Amino acid sequence: MLFDVERATRAGLPAIVVRGELDIATAPAFAEVAAGALAAGPASLVVDLTATTFLDSSGARQVVRLVRQAQAGGAAVQ
Repeated sequence: MLFDVERATRAGLPAIVVRGELDIATAPAFAEVAAGALAAGPASLVVDLTATTFLDSSGARQVVRLVRQAQAGGAAVQ
């Protein structure tokens, strides 16, 4: 299984970059990085899935949770 998730900057905005397979096995790591990114209180957050090669329902669910949490905290997700 190939997977990496990290916090980065895209176009001057804080970002979460996912590479590889975002699935049931890797969704918890994505959630952990997402929580850290949101804890910093950004006004906007980029979720870069460009290098994501596979996304199952567990991964998609984590992305939706991130968007909802961000919006609840007043942050826009791009």
